[in-house]
Amino acid sequence: MPTDADLYEQLLDSTDQAVFVYGGIVSSDMSLVISKDTAQTSPEASVSFQNIPGRDGSLIIDNKRLNNFTYPIHTYLRPEMGLDINEAASRISQWLKGNVRYRELYLSWDSNYLYKAVYNEQFSITDILPRFGKIALNFKCHPIKYLISGQNAIPLTSGQTLLNPEKRAAKPLISITGTGDITLKKNGANWLILNDIDGSVTVDSESKSVYKDGPNLFEKMNATLSPLFPQLDVGTNVITWAEAGFSVSITPRWEAIV
Repeated sequence: MPTDADLYEQLLDSTDQAVFVYGGIVSSDMSLVISKDTAQTSPEASVSFQNIPGRDGSLIIDNKRLNNFTYPIHTYLRPEMGLDINEAASRISQWLKGNVRYRELYLSWDSNYLYKAVYNEQFSITDILPRFGKIALNFKCHPIKYLISGQNAIPLTSGQTLLNPEKRAAKPLISITGTGDITLKKNGANWLILNDIDGSVTVDSESKSVYKDGPNLFEKMNATLSPLFPQLDVGTNVITWAEAGFSVSITPRWEAIV
């Protein structure tokens, strides 16, 4: 009969000590050991199937979006000495469900990316020894993951190149400081035109908002461009502007499908 210590060593050997970080807390700090049963999952495309009289099969309608998906992380629970499994489970529940909203999820087995996830499910513990339990944690994940290296703001000079290393257009966060009108170009074409800037403005292509310390300032954006909110294409993006007295920084937020 293996001891608790023997089983714990087996678990560590079987997982290469993988961890995840959710809400700023490392899974190992909650006495969780990741199992090799954990496998990469991916979202499904949102499509509708329409049956048409007289036509074999169904017509596929692409809704041009990806659905959220469930990412199960299989774990073993080994509570600290003096803490029983039920007490440890209560701590985990408070950690995972104390603030039900999208939070950043980092996975050591996909260490270049951050995920957006929420945990709102019940979980159960299967006892395997008096001081060990097995738990499957089912996170609800956003279908897009983000390169960690693309989460920092990059101060630009006119003519600087941003290279999108992913296979999807990115939806950047653009911060502009200055007063008056400005036209940003990408690869020589008009990309973002803003009028009557009063000191600063931020354009968020992901949330589709334009703001400065308050409500949306859509009226400052030229609405004739397509897409309306700027994107960074796959590959090379040369950003230029001719107006003096402006500074521009961009958080690219390079993204990939999970």
